[in-house]
Amino acid sequence: MRPVKALTYCLLGCLLCLSGQGAFCQSTFDRASAYFATNHPTVLTDSLALALFDRVIREAHPGDNVLARSYLDKGILLDVKGRFGDALEAYRGAIASAGAGRSDTLLFQAFVYGGTDFYRLDDFDSAEAFLTRAEALDNPGLPERDRLYNALGALNYEGGNYLQGKDYFIKALDITRRERPGDMVSRSNFENNIASCLYKLKDYRGALTIYLGLTGSEQVYLNMGQCYREMGDYKSALAMYRRVRPRNLPGVYNEMANVYFLKGDEDSALTYLDTWRREARPTKVDEGINALYRAQVLMARRQHLEALGYLQDAIIAFSRTFRDQDIHANPSSFTGAFASYRLFDALSFKANTLESLYSQTGKGEYLEEALGAYNSAILLFRYIEKTYATDDAKLFLKRNNQDLYENAVMACLELDRLHPGGRYLEKAFITAEESKASIVSGRLEERALNHLPGMDPQLLRRQRELKRRIARLDLQDDLEHSSAAAGQRVNEEIELASVQRVIEQNSAYYKDDCPSVRELQAGLADKQAIVSFFASKEGLHIFTLTATAFHCLFVDSLATLTANVRAYLDLLGNTNQGNRFGDRTLTEALYHRLVKPLLDDLGDKEEWTIIPDGIFYRFPFEALPLDQPGHYLIDRVTIGYQLSTKFLDKAFHHSRAQNEPYNVLAFAPFADRGALTRTPASRYMNRLSGSGPETAHLPGARFINEHATKARFLEELPHYRVIHLATHAITDSLICFFPVDADPEDDCLFLPEIYGLGMDSTDLVILSACESGNGKIEGNEGLMSLSRAFMYAGCASTVNSLWKADDGSTALILKQFHVYLEKGLSKSEALRQAKLDYIHSNAVYVSPNYWAHLVLVGNTEAIVGGKSNAFGAWWWIAALVILCAGSIGLRRLFLSPSGKKDVPGLS
Repeated sequence: MRPVKALTYCLLGCLLCLSGQGAFCQSTFDRASAYFATNHPTVLTDSLALALFDRVIREAHPGDNVLARSYLDKGILLDVKGRFGDALEAYRGAIASAGAGRSDTLLFQAFVYGGTDFYRLDDFDSAEAFLTRAEALDNPGLPERDRLYNALGALNYEGGNYLQGKDYFIKALDITRRERPGDMVSRSNFENNIASCLYKLKDYRGALTIYLGLTGSEQVYLNMGQCYREMGDYKSALAMYRRVRPRNLPGVYNEMANVYFLKGDEDSALTYLDTWRREARPTKVDEGINALYRAQVLMARRQHLEALGYLQDAIIAFSRTFRDQDIHANPSSFTGAFASYRLFDALSFKANTLESLYSQTGKGEYLEEALGAYNSAILLFRYIEKTYATDDAKLFLKRNNQDLYENAVMACLELDRLHPGGRYLEKAFITAEESKASIVSGRLEERALNHLPGMDPQLLRRQRELKRRIARLDLQDDLEHSSAAAGQRVNEEIELASVQRVIEQNSAYYKDDCPSVRELQAGLADKQAIVSFFASKEGLHIFTLTATAFHCLFVDSLATLTANVRAYLDLLGNTNQGNRFGDRTLTEALYHRLVKPLLDDLGDKEEWTIIPDGIFYRFPFEALPLDQPGHYLIDRVTIGYQLSTKFLDKAFHHSRAQNEPYNVLAFAPFADRGALTRTPASRYMNRLSGSGPETAHLPGARFINEHATKARFLEELPHYRVIHLATHAITDSLICFFPVDADPEDDCLFLPEIYGLGMDSTDLVILSACESGNGKIEGNEGLMSLSRAFMYAGCASTVNSLWKADDGSTALILKQFHVYLEKGLSKSEALRQAKLDYIHSNAVYVSPNYWAHLVLVGNTEAIVGGKSNAFGAWWWIAALVILCAGSIGLRRLFLSPSGKKDVPGLS
């Protein structure tokens, strides 16, 4: 018994010791907290608190309640002292000590403060990781939530996603107004950040309006200077910069240097850049900006090689993961790294500098290196685009960087001139195709994530729900200008960004490759061709592919050609009865500059897939004149349209023709009478007398007049592969259904709503509504049309109208179109035959303005089994042959030597 008693006393002593130690730690922690929370902190009180927290950390045991809190408060005090690296170690200690099941409040604060410190230290990847963990813990009861959203806003701002950054800053401001209405300092900071986003979004006056309402601070003066600089008011910009003390914001030296450079005073610019190097405590970002601005000055002095050295320094500073000082090297991988928009600027500037060196020296190696820099910038651009959660942000990014792809394509074409028959012509073609409709293709790739191993379907479902809700809130904001709807939209976009970040962790999401020329040729039958347009400042480049040849045609004087195309479109858009169609001078010009070169190049090819660019997005090529009066390209060629070869590749791999019966879901809401619809601007929709016969006797389901409602459409949509909407539409805005309610949302299907529809099983949508295929051209993203919206939603193809057309001719053509589809013809051939039937009928008006408005965009394959094109199973046979072939002989079989043909303008 004695050993047992001894052991008992020993354990009791240990427990008493531990209890005493725990009480001591608690007492020490209480003293430290008193110094930490004093209303009048000083250097002495902070130092005493730090020493006492350190003592708790040394003495406390794992699991003690005071340990994690001591680490957290220590980190906060180190932040106050500017010791961000040491603070991070303290926050890591807090996270490790808190462990599972401990206080969410403490973990939330540790992740927020730690993420903010990583941001201050320019470690954006780690900052995002910490802040994402904090966002996952967020709930309305936690303190300092505004700090989280401000940090996320700053992170997005740093990455160039200014729209998303603005949403986060608005969220932070809203939290502060509700939870701490008297905290004017935080409110001013957040308003300042919102204004900074407006500045980056090029809304300089909007930004200045906010700045002028803020209490003057050095950061505000710096930002106001930026606005004045971008507005070209250099005097006011410098006046604002001079109100900033460089000791507090040393980056002002860089900005003053930039303004002097813009004024043409290069010596003063270099003086301020040198001053920053002497006096500033450098951060990576400011270091990169200094190198970038210095390179600008050196380029202006034609010191290209010296400028390249500084540009390489800027690339290294902005990249953080790339370390190669060799000016010939470029970063090639961005997965897992923070995608800085400043890095993109530096890479683009480097490419431009190398191109200038080529122009100056004529040495082709500089142009090859320029192409390498462009390729790196394009890789980064595509990465950044996919990290953006909203399509508005992606579109803004593309809108402001349209020159990137054009410069890369032109470099490739110039290298092809220097080295004919090499790989550069194909590189030019693929680069051009990668630039087109990337937002739509990205959306379709998101849908394909359902089939990726390890991808959570619940996550993807949540992504779709959020996009639909954002679309509805967009609509409410347009109709009501409601601040509540706008605020809710911000919240939904923030959640969408969070979901998107999780999706991005799957590297397959970033694979976005166009098929090669060889792969495309393998999918072409003998009589088929691909014709892809690329408009540049030099002229129009037309890439043509057949099963055995690959060429590039060039049409100069793009401005003249564009004027001719616009004039011809004006003729086509005029369906007033009694007007004579045609203009001999115009048709001859179009024939010689467009039609004849294509016919000469493509010979006997009878089926063309056209990938347009620029003004040609609105142009029906089948209406182009032949050399015989009254005859058009439709007489010789079957034509379909596609957004990019990326979508052709998808068509090759997913043959949709089935042996099931042909069924159509048809809607004609105004077949027998018109009605007042509550669109955003209420208007009366006239009767469409042709829509009744147009949809009559179609197999499937047909809803007309008051039965053709939006609710019925959404209910029936998933059950049919072919949809026919014979109704009114407003260009790039909405489709009208029969009005049944006082709420306009129930009368019309709006463009953002279409984006959110799940239409992966839909093969064809026919939109006979006027101008359903028209809209604003957004660079190489294409037409922002209703047709594009359905393809974005997953629909394989659409037939739509390019202009306000004759109701009778539309009805006759589409009725016959269904007949040929049911017989098993491919979509493109069915539409051509239906038009030819109309042209050769006894109709009074058969000129192109009565039939050319209807165009097919997307997959051209048959709806049901029967006659189809070669883009189906034959692809697999051809692909297998290519995979097995390594010989030169087979290479010659599929690829002829590349050539570039110039088509001069008319003399």
